[in-house]
Parts: sequence; structure tokens; C-alpha cells
Amino acid sequence: PHQPSQQWFIRRAGDKYHIEDCLYGRYLVPEYTGRGARVNLGRYPANWEILSVGDDKYIFKVAGHDLDLHGGENGAEIHIWQRNVTEPQKIWKLDRLSDFAGNTPEVFSAASKDALIGRLTEQLEEKDGQLAEQEERIDNQAQELQELKKESAEKDQQLSELNQVINKLLVRMADGKGDAMADFRRNSEGGVESEVSSLREQVSRMESFLSQWKGVGEIHEMPNNMTLQAGK
Repeated sequence: PHQPSQQWFIRRAGDKYHIEDCLYGRYLVPEYTGRGARVNLGRYPANWEILSVGDDKYIFKVAGHDLDLHGGENGAEIHIWQRNVTEPQKIWKLDRLSDFAGNTPEVFSAASKDALIGRLTEQLEEKDGQLAEQEERIDNQAQELQELKKESAEKDQQLSELNQVINKLLVRMADGKGDAMADFRRNSEGGVESEVSSLREQVSRMESFLSQWKGVGEIHEMPNNMTLQAGK
């Protein structure tokens, strides 16, 4: 009856206790702290109160609820329920096997050694799994980084090509603008000279026309029906 799978280390932790399985090194903990929660083995300890009810009988209490055996058959589940000292499924008897608390140097049994090796192996496998996940994430991040670098290089190349096209276009526009300005100047100068010549011709005609009517002190005013028209 006293197999390692049925033995427990009970260690004081302040004014509470931690209950550890002798075979696997896991702690007795409820799945949650509410009424009816199932009790399993967990990696981290729960703080239990151990209250004596006389005759070497005890109640195990956690988060305001009592440890409750849910049936008398082998493999029956354990839960936590509200306190009721009159219910026998909540009352436990402890058999003291030794003063060994599991945390001091001592010769372990073969089963305890196997359990320790199994626990360490499990922890190593878990660490290996975590490392593999981290390596996979790192590889994915490195791949994403390479893709981003490639996209950045492609965009830089596109920008460089676009700048070259813009520079060529600006040069062509500048050359075209210079030609257009020269044409404008030439056309403007020709137009001004033409206008000046036209005006000079009109003035000359006016002077010639007036000279025909000018006498030596005889002409005082022009006839009322005289119309002057400047030629163009």
C-alpha cells in the first residue's frame, strides 16, 4: 500500500502547507478555487491549511473549501467543497512514514530515482520544445526581414529610375522653353517694328494731307464736312 505513487511530502510554507507527490514531484492543487473544482497534480504548489479534528484525523482546506473524496472506488476523483466536518469524505487520516521531507540529501529508492529522472526528462523535453518554437520564430522573422530588405531594394531601384526619368523630362522642358522664348522674342520684335512703321506711315500721310490745305495765312479753319481717315 505504501508505493511512491501513494505517498506525499507535506512541507510547511509559512502558516500553510505544500503537498507534493513522492513519485512525480508534482503538487496537489485544485483546477480553480471555486466550489466543486477537481484536484489534480500541478507544477506549482497551492497553500493548504491542515486542521486537526481529533484522533489523528485532519481536514485539508484551500481557498475556503475542503478536500473532498468523490467516491470510494479506485481512481475516484478528488474535489474541493464547502466545509462540513460531519461528512466523512472530507476527513483524512495521515500515516507518518518518515521525517524525510524530500528536499534533503538522502538515499532514494529506485522508484524515486526513476521518478526524478522522468521529471527531469520531461522538463528537458519541454525546454527543447520551447527552444524549437523560438528557433522557428527566429527563422520566420529572418525570412520576413530578408523579404523586407528585398522589397526595400526594389523600391530604391524604382525611385532611382523615376528620378532619372524626371531629370530627363526637366532637361527637355528647359530646352523646349528656351526655343519657345526665342521664338517669342523674334515674333515680338518683328511685331513692334511693324507697328512702328505703320504709325510712321500714318503720321506721314497726315502731314502730307494737312500741307495741301495750308496756305500762307489764308486757312483759318477746316471745312465742317471734311473727314480725315488714316490709312493703315
